[in-house]
Amino acid sequence: MLILSGSSVFAQLRAVVYASGFDEPVAFVQDPSDAETQFVVEQAGIIRAVRAGAVQSTPFLDIRGAVLAGGERGLLGLAF
Repeated sequence: MLILSGSSVFAQLRAVVYASGFDEPVAFVQDPSDAETQFVVEQAGIIRAVRAGAVQSTPFLDIRGAVLAGGERGLLGLAF
């Protein structure tokens, strides 16, 4: 069991917006072959690439026609 005393450890944590403009994002996945590229999975069936902090305008993958989304349904993850 790890016990952290005081607030000094937690005072160093902060949230930073890295990328935005997504519709119902459910996963943020690091590209295993490129340290500057991440992928954001949107529940409706779109995967968007983020390269060096910039969201690419063209989706990496768009399978909205094959995905039923809403509630607990939809594209919920990505694995390489």
